[in-house]
Amino acid sequence: MLAMLKTVVRASRGSWRDWVRTPIATGALAAAAMASLTACNDPTDADIVFASMEDVRALVERASVDDRAVLLIDPRSPGEYARGHIPGAQNIQQSAVPADASIREDWEAYREIIVYGEQPQSGPAKGMTKRLMRVGYDNVRMYEGGLSEWFGANLAVATDLDAAELRPKPAPRSSRME
Repeated sequence: MLAMLKTVVRASRGSWRDWVRTPIATGALAAAAMASLTACNDPTDADIVFASMEDVRALVERASVDDRAVLLIDPRSPGEYARGHIPGAQNIQQSAVPADASIREDWEAYREIIVYGEQPQSGPAKGMTKRLMRVGYDNVRMYEGGLSEWFGANLAVATDLDAAELRPKPAPRSSRME
């Protein structure tokens, strides 16, 4: 922000030192400082770093020999998670990570944190990724393809349901006689 203000002053052909001494400059610098502090606490969609399917697949493979390679976070509902998730993923909703939370030592031990959702640009995955960034994790990325890409590539999927629970349920019959 300071560099941007210096550029504006140079463009107006003024001296940086002269401009800084003015009351307008003092207010502008204070506003810029406050804006940069606020921006640090509230990551935006533009701040999210994405991981590709190849990145996630490699991390899942590495996790089979190094249990601290990656923490996979699936923020979907427990029912959606149970029906299918990336092997090794943990079902953690955003509500479990308060905005004012501290960094957890057990999560910080992971070299990478990958968050994913059902679809690309998944709301819950974006929200969880930004929440983790706000808390202070700097090793967090969002899997941009989501489970739809993972399923489409026929990669391994884990479930927490037995086969009977995975079958579609028949439509309820009408209790009315016609």
